[in-house]
Formats: sequence, structure tokens, C-alpha cells
Amino acid sequence: ATVAVEARTGLPLVYTGRFAAVFRVTLPGGATVALRVYTSPDGWGERDARADCLAQSLRARQAHIGDLLPPLVCVPNAVRINGAWHGAQLSPWASGVSLLRFVDEYWNDAAALHTLADTLADAQRRLADAGVSHGDLQ
Repeated sequence: ATVAVEARTGLPLVYTGRFAAVFRVTLPGGATVALRVYTSPDGWGERDARADCLAQSLRARQAHIGDLLPPLVCVPNAVRINGAWHGAQLSPWASGVSLLRFVDEYWNDAAALHTLADTLADAQRRLADAGVSHGDLQ
């Protein structure tokens, strides 16, 4: 597998949040996936168990949520840190423009912003109808 790198520095390109880092990885055969690993040791095992539970729940609801949330695969013992193995999560890489960049580009296009608002409202309704809540839409 190949990890995407930042062009200027050659370092791995990483997207970070409060508890995890996500790497864009190209697998043999060309598929691109998001590899998510936790960055804080606090509650590692608990987070792995929660992620596995989430993945199972999403699989059970996939027919209802369709393309709203990609499949999530939990990989136990995926990453070794200081001699200890930890889990990671894999999902298809979602290409596109971030919400912030879209709004910045179309801030003066009322039709585009109304379409965005309608699309997000529909996604929220579909998730709620399937019994899913998602607190971190990015």
C-alpha cells in the first residue's frame, strides 16, 4: 500500500481531528481508502470496541442509508505503537470539495446554497429514518 504524501515535504499527508488521524492510502490494485487511527492512548481499547460496534450497526442499516455513509471496516492489530498493537478503521476514500471550501466558493450563489441546504436536510432525514445519528458531518 502507498500512503499519500505532501508534495513540498514528502511527509505523509494526514488529516487530523481531536482523537484520530486519517491517511489516504492506495492499495495494490488502485483502490483508495481512508485509514483512520487514534492519536491519543486514552481509551484505545474502548474506542476500538466502539468502532467495531459502529461498523456492525452500519452494515445492518446499509440498505436504508445507501450512499450517505460508506462501509466501515475495523482492522484489529493494524498499527503497532511502542510495541503495542492497536486497531484502525478503513473506509472508501471520499473525494470532493470540503463544505467550507464549497460555501466559500458559492457564498453569493443563492441557488447553489439552497440546493446544498436541501441536500443536507434530506441526508439528515434519511439517516434519522434509518435510526442513525451522525455528529460530525464533514
